[in-house]
Parts: sequence; structure tokens; C-alpha cells
Amino acid sequence: MAPIILLNIRIYGQWLSEGRRLSESANPASHLSLVGNFVGALLAATTGWKEIARFFWVIGLVHYLVLIITLYQRSPTAPVLPENLRPYFFLFISAPSSASASWCAISGRFDMVSRSCLFLAFYLYVLLVVKLNFFRGLKFSVAWWSYAFPLTSFANASLHYSVEVGNPGLQGFAVIFSFVACVTVFMLCLLTVLHIFWGTMFPNDLMIIPIEKDGRSEKEQLAWTQGYHT
Repeated sequence: MAPIILLNIRIYGQWLSEGRRLSESANPASHLSLVGNFVGALLAATTGWKEIARFFWVIGLVHYLVLIITLYQRSPTAPVLPENLRPYFFLFISAPSSASASWCAISGRFDMVSRSCLFLAFYLYVLLVVKLNFFRGLKFSVAWWSYAFPLTSFANASLHYSVEVGNPGLQGFAVIFSFVACVTVFMLCLLTVLHIFWGTMFPNDLMIIPIEKDGRSEKEQLAWTQGYHT
């Protein structure tokens, strides 16, 4: 958890007073800088360090509120995610879902704070589901793995909620969310293995691999690079 503290000081310090402002650089991937606080809080609460868990949880919550407001306002200077990175929008679900599960571990029960975080995550989940056309037609890439953690963290929180409430209907929904998360992770694993086998996992390698100037023409260098990948 010590590296999380150091990263918090570095990242949130930049947001506060240094470098590019959050309003100029915020995008859905910025949620990754928050989730570690809630996961760390969950770990601390599980091991009995309740005060440290509350410390991490509050830090994550405060900066999540700042980030979610910034993303909703969408500054004109903010960068627009490329089409192939649209799966990052599912990271909107990850922070409130993780916050819900971690607070449940801190308080020992699924109280109003945990439920409020879960309800927010569910609302964002629905917002993304009704816009499925926004995610259609995308070629497989590593960015697709951003579907995995948000869906599994939401399924985990919904299971805790269904156990606390004890309503058969809500328990059925929790099972459905868990099934969707399991199928998603399985399909991501399968597609990743297949694309690695086909050699199409990293289609932009030709653009980023440095090619030494050794007297060959550009056409010969390109042919050599393609042969290197195969």
C-alpha cells in the first residue's frame, strides 16, 4: 500500500498545482488512479486495519467526486478518446463498485453508504448498456480488458447487496450480473489467446518498433519487420 500513497501524492499533487490541469487531461482512463485507493481500503479492512482503510477510502472518494464532475462537464480542451479506446468508458463503473465493496468491509455490513455507491454504479451501468451501439464495430485490442474489472467489481458488490437484503429478485439480478462478468472474462481470455496465436494482438507494432538504418530500402525494412513478427 506504500506505493499507492506515493502515487497519490504524485498524481493528486499534479492535479492540484502542477503540470496539466485535470480539466485538460481527464478521460475515463483517469479512474485507474482512483481504484487503487478503494482496493487498498478493502485490503486494509480485510486485515483489520480499519483506520487505514477509512483513510484510503476517503482519499479515493474525494478525488472521485472531483473526477466525475470534471468528466461530466467535459472541458473543450480535454482530449477525445480514439475510437478503439472506447471500452475505457466502462471504467466509470469501477470506482463506485469498488467503493461499495470496500465500505462494506470497513463497516461490516452493507449500509446506506455502500448502497449509495452501488446504486450510482448501477445507474452508470445502465447508461452504458443503453448505448451499446457506441461500442459496436470496434476491433479487438488490449483496451477490451477494461470491460473485465468494472463488471466483476460491480457483480461482487451486487452479491454483497443481495445477501444483505435477502430479496429473491435482487439475488437473481446479482446472479445475472455475475454470469455476465464471468462470460466477459472468459471471452476476453479466449480472444486474447487467439489474437496472440494469430499474431494480431498488437497491430501497431510496426509503428513503434525502432528500425535501424542499415542501408536497406524502406520497402526491404518493412518486409523484414513483417517477417520478424511472423
